Amino acid sequence: MRFALIILSAFLLVTPIQGKLTTVLSQVSRPEGMQIAFGKILITERSTFFVYSLSDFSYITQFGQTGEGPGELTINPILPNTIRPTENGFLAEGQNKLIFYSKDFKVDHEVKKKEWLINSAPLGSNIVSLRMQIQKNRRVIEILLMDSQFNIIKTIFQQHMDFRLDCVYLIPDIVHYAINNNKIYVEDSTKGFMIHVFDSTGKKEATFKKNYKPIPFEKSDKQLLMERLKEDYFFQATSKKMGSWKELEERSNFIFPEFFPLIQDMIIANNKIYISTYQHKDNLEQYIVLDLKGNTLGEYFLPVVKKSMVTTSMLGRENRFYGIDNNNFYYLLENENAEEWELHSIIIK
Repeated sequence: MRFALIILSAFLLVTPIQGKLTTVLSQVSRPEGMQIAFGKILITERSTFFVYSLSDFSYITQFGQTGEGPGELTINPILPNTIRPTENGFLAEGQNKLIFYSKDFKVDHEVKKKEWLINSAPLGSNIVSLRMQIQKNRRVIEILLMDSQFNIIKTIFQQHMDFRLDCVYLIPDIVHYAINNNKIYVEDSTKGFMIHVFDSTGKKEATFKKNYKPIPFEKSDKQLLMERLKEDYFFQATSKKMGSWKELEERSNFIFPEFFPLIQDMIIANNKIYISTYQHKDNLEQYIVLDLKGNTLGEYFLPVVKKSMVTTSMLGRENRFYGIDNNNFYYLLENENAEEWELHSIIIK
């Protein structure tokens, strides 16, 4: 009986789950990311943000303008604009600036960036951003704590990795961070399945570490990655310039990893840490759920969602095609037959 209970417990802990269609996003033609906040689902497309109700999935409105003037965002196909919630509304991030919106989607103010920064998020009256630099043969990624005008207060975290200008590292282990209750959670998967916790001043408070084995990068993974590469705007343009895709492959020094990074992505929703890995089962991928103290709450296999372009990932930009709210997993799915984008959802339980 004891053995049977152990098997049953393991089955309940790691459970494949299927999704269902909730609505067709008829206003959206080429989504570049999504966000869930304040009972709304926001879909990013270029410099426009489409808003849907989380309760009945009805279309509400859209906001955002294209341009270089006040309240406008430029468009960069390999560095999509993003949006995330703030305490009083939303923060839209473009290549050169941040625009702060109220909860009713009115422009409050904007701030121009002083250098190349991405994945910015408010922390009280300050801003946290990610900066990537190339120093000799090292790629250095930093998480910076800055004031409201992008003056650096403190470097919270640094990640160093080998880098060569004549190589193309297709699956770099880009660091992810999340902010919750004025604390900064930073995953450090180059050193293991590890998460650091910092307070609002950038002082480290704790580190969580789990024992998960790295997943080998197989020949079949390489084939799938190369197919994904063919959909990338940058590599499409480069192959045309070179004359053919074959010429691009022959002249590019693609570097493939021996193992996948231990952590693919990390978000925090409803005071739970959701970490996706590269572990797959059929057409599902693994999510490990932790509480804010690092205790494991469960492991689930959820539908594989659309990924950002390879170049976008290499640059470190986080444009997710999924979101989580109250144990519901929402994700975008393209219906190629109908040429429509759909919002699907599942209950995580």
